[in-house]
Amino acid sequence: NECETSSPCGQICENNEGSYRCLCKAGFSVNHTNGECQDIDECALTITHTCTQQCDNTPGSYRCICDRPGYSLDNSGYCTTRANCSGIGCDVVHGGCDVKDGCFCNTGYTHSDTGATCIRESVDWCAEERS
Repeated sequence: NECETSSPCGQICENNEGSYRCLCKAGFSVNHTNGECQDIDECALTITHTCTQQCDNTPGSYRCICDRPGYSLDNSGYCTTRANCSGIGCDVVHGGCDVKDGCFCNTGYTHSDTGATCIRESVDWCAEERS
């Protein structure tokens, strides 16, 4: 039993008839060059995580972070607005509302004339050229 005598694997050793096989715990994969278990970067693979804003890779797993103002992580792991915006009339698609600051717009958006919706910021490229 190679698994008991020399412990050739980094995480899990599965003994077979006359041989063995190295396995890894969830969130790790076998590096076929050296046989060691290496962390899988779940954040680099959008199919492996459910984060709606920022993903932080951790050894064997990941965690979601809400980095936009006015959002916090709910029990399902999604970023949701901290305040109930339905009665205030804030744009919850391209912004949200914060208990302290009221309505806000995400980066790249600005308040419309009415202040109730967020519109994409326009850039006058010609003005940039003249500067």
